Amino acid sequence: MGKNKIVVCLMTAVLLLVLALAELILIQRENVPFSVEVASQGGSERIECWREDGCYYVFLPTYAQPEQVKLVTNPLFPVWIEGKRVESGTVCGEFPFEEALSLTYQKWGKTYEQTVFFCQSTNVPTLYIDTASGSMDHIHQEKGNAEAGSLRLYTPEGTLDCGAQIRAINGRGNATWETEKKPYSVELTQKADLLGMGQAKKWILLANRYDNSNIANKMCFDFAAAVGCAYTPQCQWVDLYLNGEYAGLYLLSERNEVDDQRVDIAQNGSFLLSMEFEDRWDGTNYSAFFSRYGNLLRIHHDGMGEDRLREVWQSAEDAICSEDGLDALTGKSWDELIDVESWARQYLMWEVFAEYDAGCISKFFYYDPQEDRVFAGPLWDMDNILNRCELHPANILAAQRKYIWNRDEESLFYRLYQKEEFRDTVKRLYREEYRPRLLELAERGMEEYLTQCLPAARLNRIRWEMPAPAEEVTRMEQYLKERVEFLDEYWTSEEDYCVIEVSMGPQWRSFAVRRGETAEFLPSEGVNWVDYETGEPFDVTTPVTRDRVIQKIDDAQ
Repeated sequence: MGKNKIVVCLMTAVLLLVLALAELILIQRENVPFSVEVASQGGSERIECWREDGCYYVFLPTYAQPEQVKLVTNPLFPVWIEGKRVESGTVCGEFPFEEALSLTYQKWGKTYEQTVFFCQSTNVPTLYIDTASGSMDHIHQEKGNAEAGSLRLYTPEGTLDCGAQIRAINGRGNATWETEKKPYSVELTQKADLLGMGQAKKWILLANRYDNSNIANKMCFDFAAAVGCAYTPQCQWVDLYLNGEYAGLYLLSERNEVDDQRVDIAQNGSFLLSMEFEDRWDGTNYSAFFSRYGNLLRIHHDGMGEDRLREVWQSAEDAICSEDGLDALTGKSWDELIDVESWARQYLMWEVFAEYDAGCISKFFYYDPQEDRVFAGPLWDMDNILNRCELHPANILAAQRKYIWNRDEESLFYRLYQKEEFRDTVKRLYREEYRPRLLELAERGMEEYLTQCLPAARLNRIRWEMPAPAEEVTRMEQYLKERVEFLDEYWTSEEDYCVIEVSMGPQWRSFAVRRGETAEFLPSEGVNWVDYETGEPFDVTTPVTRDRVIQKIDDAQ
């Protein structure tokens, strides 16, 4: 054999070894014995198995045709499913779905006996994101870390809705960021219309990690848009794959920003703010300021200069909080400085759904120079609703609570609710627009949302070990019926109510109680309640005859 032939043979052998090792890296990450290749419009997508407690899961997107989904194996590591040797090119359609199948594979001389499940989503689009590094490790290390990358978005039918380059993907959120299933912000290099939601560069991927139902944010956003809350973000469920690994069911949403496709007001002379929690602001580089009444306002858009921005906001806040409803500096009335109906609509969204952070965290406001008023909105962050968090009986006053962080400052929306015109607007909108839709939602609307996302939610539940969404939705439906019944009586009857303000740790809660009835909705076992001022015991079984301010005894100062 000539030298040239020997060199060629050696080079070929080396190349084959390199290819085998490359394939090994791709499909043996974390001891995964094979991956799958899903035929997609104009190409294919590689999806890795997910391993959990000795079981492997193949999570297929909605549009996948099992008879066209090919297994990808490494010839160095033989694989058998249900006793049948499988090789690259074997299709998933040969195996039953949603069943535990025996999986055998050999690696480095050892034989492993495991179980594999083939699962498929239904009804929702599919979003693939690949980072430049091929990993999410750097992004997950710290919320501010970002990477470039690319995305492909497919409709449930398999049509490529968008292929785009990502300028940056990074973490976002507060409490959710501390969980394993993390939310993300995505900025594209060019504007794109994702799933018909309008041209934009910036998009949000909400993890909904604390929402076992998977429907809360989407349901509330859709509801808000239907009742006329301006610029409510559009959103769509998607199955998210990060670098080929199934990441779960996410909500792809518009971002609240001043733009002709989002909050469509003039760039100049306008602002977009959100109320935030001081502890979440510390250590960030967000532009923000404290108002005279202790509200922390994050500046998302400033088209007028910060001095003028503060002046406009403070004028409206001063008028709302003053006894005569006037801003002492300008002499203008509170209802001249704010758009009353938009504030009433936002108030109602928080109140009827008993939103946990009503009126204080991630609540947006904007100033439209053409209208020369401050508007409430757009809506945001509605996953903690309908008694999902700690103590939320049906008689809670979620948005009307008097105190939020401490008793030194009364909440802005409590002050607003003391004004007769605002109360009348709230009651009218509730009666004419909100109540009919709420009853429809409680009767059958939530089930329709659940039906739409249930197959995808089932895969998400496996991936993240979450409770069954159907149980959560049933509980939410019952709570909403009780909530409407309470609000009907509170806002339309002649019943006389007392209000109990309760210190619940970092935040306060308010509850309405018919005069002469008890506060037995408060937990009593192992809990001692006391009067906030005197420290005298408060008995939840004693009829309430006046407004009270109470707290747990271990919270007493």
